[in-house]
Amino acid sequence: MANQHAEAAVAWQAKRRAFKKRRRMAIILLILLCALLCVLSFTVLFRMEQVSVSGMEQYNGDYVCRIADIKAGDSLLMMRTDALRERLLSNTLDADQVEVKRRLPSTLEVTFTPALPTVSIKGSGGTYYILSAGYRVLETGALAPAEGTTVLHGFTLTDEAVPVGGFASFQENDILSQLQNALNACGLSGVTAIDVRDRNNIRLLCQQNLVLDLGTADELDYKLGFIKDCMDKGRVDAVAIGCADAGETGKIYYRTLGDDPELANTISELLAAEDTARKAQIEAEAAAAAAAAEAAASQPEAADESAASPPDTAEE
Repeated sequence: MANQHAEAAVAWQAKRRAFKKRRRMAIILLILLCALLCVLSFTVLFRMEQVSVSGMEQYNGDYVCRIADIKAGDSLLMMRTDALRERLLSNTLDADQVEVKRRLPSTLEVTFTPALPTVSIKGSGGTYYILSAGYRVLETGALAPAEGTTVLHGFTLTDEAVPVGGFASFQENDILSQLQNALNACGLSGVTAIDVRDRNNIRLLCQQNLVLDLGTADELDYKLGFIKDCMDKGRVDAVAIGCADAGETGKIYYRTLGDDPELANTISELLAAEDTARKAQIEAEAAAAAAAAEAAASQPEAADESAASPPDTAEE
């Protein structure tokens, strides 16, 4: 009986050793197979056969290959997409952004975003820099802001020697980023001027007719979202010349050109000679409002003494 137990134990140990040996061999084979697949992936498989280019029709696969110094047959997995993107962006001066992606098994996908005039800023010499949405310099020495761009007041270029094709930055990048994020968050578009010369009263011009007084940079998300909500509900007229003052938390004071004739000068200054026709129209409307106010003042006072009404106030 004891011999049978001993033989069974020996047989079990032998089976266990055989199992461990087979398991070790399986693991080694799996490691070798993975290594072989990795080698094949980087040397034989996933070779680039075509370049797909979109976004700017003047550029094609041949251009990308020449600028990025790549060719058909190169391994897609060996390509550093970040380095390719930087090389293409630095050499494509009319592009604002470049996105590079691998599309296995054999395609490199490149997407260009064109650099279009979006921002105008006056330099210390009195002329304007015209920038794209990504702040790529498109023009220097312009005598006036480019049509359809957002004019920046109170911003200073970090380096005014930046050449055409280079990327500009501002000393006030923090507040500009706050404003851009807040505008994107609330969906307010059509901003034609941003003025931060007075940090206690940041001012925007929307659609060339509505002045937005925001006070300080605190709670910009809330203030702009509140203004957008009032515009959507018709409590702030987005078409007529006016001013929405959101400097006081939780309230918006809305006044028209009739309430404040100085709005005409404010808007003209914010436009910075961008649109002379629009300025002339504003001046004509201001003159008409002033004439109407003078005529109203010459009329006998109403019995209820309510001829002059204060600006409208919206509260949340």
